[in-house]
Amino acid sequence: MDNLDNNNNTYRQRRGREEYQPAATNDAGMFEMIGKCFKNYANFTGRARRSEYWYFRLFNFIVLFFFFFVFMLLGSDKEMRVVLLIIYILYVLATIVPSVAVTVRRLHDTGRSGWSFLLAFVPVASIIILIFLTEDSKYGANQWGVNPKGLGSDNFNAPKNQYNDGF
Repeated sequence: MDNLDNNNNTYRQRRGREEYQPAATNDAGMFEMIGKCFKNYANFTGRARRSEYWYFRLFNFIVLFFFFFVFMLLGSDKEMRVVLLIIYILYVLATIVPSVAVTVRRLHDTGRSGWSFLLAFVPVASIIILIFLTEDSKYGANQWGVNPKGLGSDNFNAPKNQYNDGF
């Protein structure tokens, strides 16, 4: 009830927040987002929505689980386990670059530099990166491009001081 206006007992709009508006590309599903990550294989510029990032992470987790499950099913068949391990290593090597690229684009979407991804290599600071990755997109355009949700990007070439977020 902290946003209740005491003068006339009506709710006032909270500072620094915008109303929710569904994105124009809200109909994109999991596989479209995963495909988008692989299409932007080594693109470290631009912005990536939360759904693009987390669907890509979910897909990689499912593939990892699949490899682990099949590896356990093979039992004592060492030749097949070695082949599966080689395929898994090739998959991991093939997805390292798109994983880093989508993480950098996700950080751009939250208004942070991609270089802040290096905090992930500091043991306790990796929690900070996780918090950054779960944040919503910053309203409007920023130096890395227009908002992928289409919110506030009407005037992309406007000076930064025109985006007043209440502070």
